[in-house]
Amino acid sequence: MLEEKIEKLTEVITQLINLMEQSNKTEVKTAPKPKQVKEVVKQKETVKKAKTLTKEEVVAIARKAVVDFDRNVVKEIIGKYAEKLVDIKETDYEAFVKEIESL
Repeated sequence: MLEEKIEKLTEVITQLINLMEQSNKTEVKTAPKPKQVKEVVKQKETVKKAKTLTKEEVVAIARKAVVDFDRNVVKEIIGKYAEKLVDIKETDYEAFVKEIESL
């Protein structure tokens, strides 16, 4: 009877040791800290804001501005960036549109 109990205890201890070894092998993932979550959200918002404008969008915005405002004022703003609207560089689209929208 005592031998049976010792054998059962040995089996239980062996199972516990195996479980402990398995738990040490698996990675425990921790939840991100609130600061990390805020940084990820800010990065995603920045990506959304950084949507690049197409030439067609810039032309459409300029055309609408010509209709809504003084043509000469729009021409003056275009002149800051290029001789003709279609010659404005992609790198200047955002600044150009901001100026037009500020009218």
